[in-house]
Amino acid sequence: MKQFSGLLIVLFTFLSTLVAEDLSPVVVNIDETKVIKSWDAGILGITFDQNADQSLVSPTDTNSPVCGLRDEIIELVSGFPIDLARCTISTGKPIPWKDRIGPLGQRPPQKLAPWDTLGPKNFGLVEQLYYLRSLDKKTKIAWIVNLLDDPQDVADLAEFLCASATAKPRGKTNWAARRVLLGVVEPFDVIWELGNEADNIANSADYPSFQSYVYRCRVMIDAIRSVVPNAKFAAQASSMQGHVYKPDYQKKYGGTWQDFHRTVLRELGDQIDYITTHTYFGKSGGTYMPGFQWENRQNSIINDIKSITKTNRIKIYNSEYGVMPEKKPGQSNVQQALHDTHSLAGCLAVSDWIVRNINNPDVAIATMHCFSSGPWGVYRSAYNDASGKYIPCAPYLTGLHHLFKMIKQGTADARSVVAFTVSGDSTDSRTKEGTFIASCIKTRGGLTLFLVNRDPESERELAVNTKLKYSLESWQTLSGASLESRNEDKKKEIVVEQHTGQPGGAVTKKMRIPAKSILVVMLRRL
Repeated sequence: MKQFSGLLIVLFTFLSTLVAEDLSPVVVNIDETKVIKSWDAGILGITFDQNADQSLVSPTDTNSPVCGLRDEIIELVSGFPIDLARCTISTGKPIPWKDRIGPLGQRPPQKLAPWDTLGPKNFGLVEQLYYLRSLDKKTKIAWIVNLLDDPQDVADLAEFLCASATAKPRGKTNWAARRVLLGVVEPFDVIWELGNEADNIANSADYPSFQSYVYRCRVMIDAIRSVVPNAKFAAQASSMQGHVYKPDYQKKYGGTWQDFHRTVLRELGDQIDYITTHTYFGKSGGTYMPGFQWENRQNSIINDIKSITKTNRIKIYNSEYGVMPEKKPGQSNVQQALHDTHSLAGCLAVSDWIVRNINNPDVAIATMHCFSSGPWGVYRSAYNDASGKYIPCAPYLTGLHHLFKMIKQGTADARSVVAFTVSGDSTDSRTKEGTFIASCIKTRGGLTLFLVNRDPESERELAVNTKLKYSLESWQTLSGASLESRNEDKKKEIVVEQHTGQPGGAVTKKMRIPAKSILVVMLRRL
């Protein structure tokens, strides 16, 4: 295997596309001796939805204390990274968490979302904890606190999730011991997310002002800290950032979307560790924006954090992101576009955003929306046909599953994100013309390069310059025949190629990145 330091490298030509003559080579200059930030695997987190996740549970005896999980789903999604799981029971009308544990026959009928049907729910809190531990024994939780809940119930929940069974209980019931009796022995490390989209105008009856949100946050912080004194909290930035031009928001709240997080920072800045953002990608202007516009919006919040708190201690927790499907010309309904969330185009948009989060020193963690909810899932049990009709089918993996698994494999022993520059045509990630983006991650044994070429037609010639010497260990490529490529139960159009550093993929003087592709390249330090 050959080595390189400051040379052009070649992997292989995946598709028979040509490098456009008017596109200059991309040059990535890496200084792996300079660290941008430490690596936190929570940057690859994901959101769970207990309503949608009912499909994870097998039919169970109503007297069984825990409902069984579906082995075929566990096997299907094995290897998917869940370093950080964003969870809750309900963000709308409060549902007592104590009604979500114990034998199914003793659980009252519940409605977990406005669109849900009232009835028994197999997949409860304990089933969710079982599921997380079955996939990754080190999973951390970001728990969305329903700010309308009874604070004493939330304190009991903190004990149930976080306390040791041998610790002195805060009340008559030892909730940590109850957790152990239900089979979840080890406590969880939890970040407490204070509400979800509270400033959505639809929620204004519960949160009529910015101050009402702050007040409810204070109550919950006190309740949780009575159990977990060093608990970490995430308060939200406006979930209505895309509606900045809508006069209803300012009329209702007496301020702009920026005033929301500025109020939170002034009032709670010494109590919280994160500010949350929700970023959905699309083309409809201020509501669902491309990644570069969301990055500008997110950076403006970061600037406010530093300006108001006089420190950079508070980081961004990007607690929801994903592609928002939008009806295209010629389509009669948005259901015809739902696959855009996980098609090759969707995977490219999500990859672009993950790279931006990885490269930003002020973004600490992120959870993609969503594990199995709606059209966003990493696995699905349905698809929409050409007319938009919903078609149930056998469970299958979407391209998002392959994407996250590929990134996880490349960052399994990551240590830090290191400094680099990118130059060449279409590499300015601050503009809509930027179609190539990269990240450089230092691992225990070398470097991992995360490369995204969103150009649908042109492969790119790439030069990589490094301070130290490396050999090419392996690489993976995710791509497809077209931007519309996607997986369904009987259709596998998202292609992941795995290669090792052997002749044909060894280091030489040229490297080409295929059009519409995502690469994870692993280099071994010599």
